[in-house]
Parts: sequence; structure tokens; C-alpha cells
Amino acid sequence: MDKLKIRFNFVHIDFDKAITWFICLYFSNGLVRLAARRVLSVARLQSSYILFANLIIYMPLILVLVLMISKRKIDKSLWSFLLVLCATVFFFALTLFFHPDYDRFFFRETYGAWEDVFRPDSGAVFGFLVVTASRNSRRLIENLKYASMLLLLYSIYQFLKAVSDGYWTVLNAAGESIEQSYNLGFGYTVIFCATVFFGTFYQGKKKNLSAVRLHIHCAGFSRGIQRLCSLSSHFWNTLSF
Repeated sequence: MDKLKIRFNFVHIDFDKAITWFICLYFSNGLVRLAARRVLSVARLQSSYILFANLIIYMPLILVLVLMISKRKIDKSLWSFLLVLCATVFFFALTLFFHPDYDRFFFRETYGAWEDVFRPDSGAVFGFLVVTASRNSRRLIENLKYASMLLLLYSIYQFLKAVSDGYWTVLNAAGESIEQSYNLGFGYTVIFCATVFFGTFYQGKKKNLSAVRLHIHCAGFSRGIQRLCSLSSHFWNTLSF
């Protein structure tokens, strides 16, 4: 599969490049949308930023899928993804059959099934594809480092904006914008970046990552994030590459 390529006017796009592009944009789609909105607003085309951003974000996914089915035999990771996707749809449908009143939770615009499970740029099933399509664990970690760098840039922007405004603007379960003194989503994003950066830095040394816990605790994030940090420390201390 590593030898599979697509040729576009002397530009060679192999599977490794496509999956790197896909992973980076999957995790940092918020940064892409922000950049697209700001750039197009200068040209007074801000109404088209959603279409433009989706084109950038979904293109690597299309390339990955094309490369995965371009062989005579479909790749195993694609079969695994399709199996998980079908099973997820089946269990959602089965749940709705027995509990039709759950539809208001599944089909709501914010925190609904589409956004959190099935959406290609943020859904969990496509996160599964990200991992299974990256057969080389070292290459996967490298790609996560690139994605974390982009994600960290977006997090810094969010943090500076919140400091400037004096509050965080978040969406509640009803999809309404509200002002809060904290943002759980931001905290989980930071701990993801910290886990990747500290994990790769301490890779092979198996040192305790208690510094991450201390940093998150001092930043005032939730206890859940502190516990997640403890688990990530244990994970990197025991993982061998």
C-alpha cells in the first residue's frame, strides 16, 4: 500500500502523504475553518468559507479512500472501517427502534450523532479510520505530532481570545452560545497535545510525566482532565515502540 500513488501533473501523492494530510486536518479542522474565514473575509467572500474549508479538509479523505481501493484487493483497514461504520449505524437504528424518544439527542445540531460520530472531519468512526489506516505506529506518532502542532496553534488563539474577552464562548446542549469562565473542550485539546509532545519527548526513557499533571492542575482545568493526564502518563511509561 505504501507504493500506491496518484499522479497529478508531475505531483506524486502516495498513501503516506495522503494519510498525513488527512490526520493533520482531521484534528485541526477548527484552525482550517478559522483561516479560511479570515482569508476569504479579506476578499469579501466570507459566505463561501464553509465550502472552501470543507474542500480542503475532505480532499485528503477522498485521496486516502481512493488509494485504499485502487488495488485489486481492498485494503483490510478499509474493511474494518466499513464494518465499524455499519455496526454503528445498526446500533443507532436499533436504539431508536426501542427508544424513539432518543431522536432529539441523536439528531440535534450540537453534540448530535452526526457531529460526534459520523462527520468525516470530527466523527469517531473516521478517527478509527485514522488509526487503522496508519499501519506503521512510528509514522502514526509522527503524524500526530504534526497534527498537535496545528492544534496547539488553534488552542493558543482560543486562549488569547478568551483572555481578551474575559470569558469563553461555548455551545450548550441546546446549541446556544453561552459565556463561561472555563472551557472543557479546550482543556481536553491541550491535554491531547501535551500527551503527544511529552510522550514523544520521553519515548524510550520511560520517565514520569507528573509535570503535565501539575501544569494542567495549575491551569485550573477539570478533575476529569487531571485523571486523563494520569492515565496518559501511565500509558507513555508502559508503551514500547
